[in-house]
Amino acid sequence: MKNQVQKQNNKAPNKENVNNTKQEKLKEISSLMHREAYSGPIPHYELMQGYAKIDPTFPDRIFKLTEDNLNHQYAHEKSMDRLQF
Repeated sequence: MKNQVQKQNNKAPNKENVNNTKQEKLKEISSLMHREAYSGPIPHYELMQGYAKIDPTFPDRIFKLTEDNLNHQYAHEKSMDRLQF
């Protein structure tokens, strides 16, 4: 009986098992490499929700800060446009 078990364990892996193992590894690697990108003047809404969990006033404060910065940038650009003419 022991010899039979040992013989079964010493068999070469079949192609199906090897392919399944490779596919599982590829899935694991691809899930580790997932990446999202977002670009904008305010954080992505999911990040805003996270900030709101920390402090409910954070999203409003972030919006206010963004608005102030954009207004300053627009004013600066406007003054630079005047200087160029």
